This record gives sequence, C-alpha cells and structure tokens, in this order.
Amino acid sequence: MTVDFINLVIRGLGTILTAALNLLPNSPFVFIESLDNEWIRNISWIIPFPLMVAHLEAFVLAVAVYYAIRIVLRWIKAAGS
Repeated sequence: MTVDFINLVIRGLGTILTAALNLLPNSPFVFIESLDNEWIRNISWIIPFPLMVAHLEAFVLAVAVYYAIRIVLRWIKAAGS
C-alpha cells in the first residue's frame, strides 16, 4: 500500500517536471541560427558567428548567476550578524 503511494507520488512529480521542461525552448543559446539573413550566412561561412554568440551568452549567464548568488549570500550573512 505505501509502496504504491510512493510510486504514485514519484510518477506525479515526474509528470509535473516533464510538463515544466516542455515549456522551455529547445536551446536558449542558438537563437541566432534561426535568423534568415544573407549577411549572417556569409559571415558564418568564414567565422562561426552563431557559435561565438552562443558561447558569449552562456558565459554572461554564468557570470550573472554567480554575482546574483554572491549578493544573496552576502545578504544572508549580513542578516545573520
């Protein structure tokens, strides 16, 4: 009885998590590839511009998350003093 309930809870959480992840786009870092522009295609033939933009976006996101967490932890430390 309890095992069936635990399995039901796990299955429900899996369904909720799957639904939440399906709302997200496929990849937030490759939007430039979907642009249909002749200049971007010509430049991308020589320089991998979409890949460079994707890496820059990932780097900026990582730095922003780092600073946001750093600020929150400083507030927690200040509140605890």
